[in-house]
Amino acid sequence: PRLSHYNMPFVFFQSGSAVVPAEQEIGLRLAMFGYQPGESRVVIQGFADTVGSVEDNYRLSMARAESVARAFARLGVLWSDIELQASGETALSRPTADDVSEPLN
Repeated sequence: PRLSHYNMPFVFFQSGSAVVPAEQEIGLRLAMFGYQPGESRVVIQGFADTVGSVEDNYRLSMARAESVARAFARLGVLWSDIELQASGETALSRPTADDVSEPLN
């Protein structure tokens, strides 16, 4: 068995949105380098910033992960190779105070 690990690029969403911007697709295409259907695992971690409620941010982070998964599926990644994770505001990429908009989150 072969183990490869690639860090996927961040997808930068509009604040409060789960729509993958068209200009972000090139990063997703590049992240597919080395992908082998049925042998690769694509883990997609959704994040949200601290604006809004904890519950809303969890839902947003899951919606973002699902949106990225659909984009990967359109590019040829098998659904069975995708694992979704959502952090909401519990595991921030860039720590901030509550109610702070942060593009990396």
